[in-house]
Amino acid sequence: LALAQAQDGAGQDAALAQTLARLHAQPPLPLEQREDLAQLDAWLAAREARALDAQGRYRSALARLDAALQAQPDNRRLQIARAEVLTDDGRYGKAGPLYRQLLADDGADRSTRIDYARMLRLSGDAAAAREQLDRVQAQTPADDLDTRLSLSRHWLALDDAQAARAVIAPLQLTAGDAPEVWTQLGRIELAQRNYALAKTDFEKA
Repeated sequence: LALAQAQDGAGQDAALAQTLARLHAQPPLPLEQREDLAQLDAWLAAREARALDAQGRYRSALARLDAALQAQPDNRRLQIARAEVLTDDGRYGKAGPLYRQLLADDGADRSTRIDYARMLRLSGDAAAAREQLDRVQAQTPADDLDTRLSLSRHWLALDDAQAARAVIAPLQLTAGDAPEVWTQLGRIELAQRNYALAKTDFEKA
């Protein structure tokens, strides 16, 4: 099991799959270790599904997740991955209820709420997408670099450059040296066709 955990940490998925198969073929582990094994199974399944999703192989990605969910029907990581694949496949009618259930279970999950906003935007419901982004933004600390950058990208995808700039304004005080901040500012300037300002921001990054 320790080898599998090391392979997971190193991102060695092919080797991890082989190690997990050997572990499952052995006599049952103690309960605590079985829980660790189940977690590794879920992480691997989610990563493999996302790799298939990135290739546009949505049916294969869903099949991988559904097989894993048979063993762990309540696993949140697998459910989130399934909602993401359904969104990328344009199956918004199935992705929406799954996202709503996930958020009913954990309304403080900012990452999943942002993903839900993305699904709403792609489905054509920009107003609902904005509402979800507003909820996340209201819950996000000023120094949360990753969440604020993600929000900014999604605001920009909604063609709201003003909101995209406003959400990362605090980062210029708390993380002004982070290249990701200047890169995003450059993208915002590009969206507004401020090419000279965009060039300056990209150079700062």
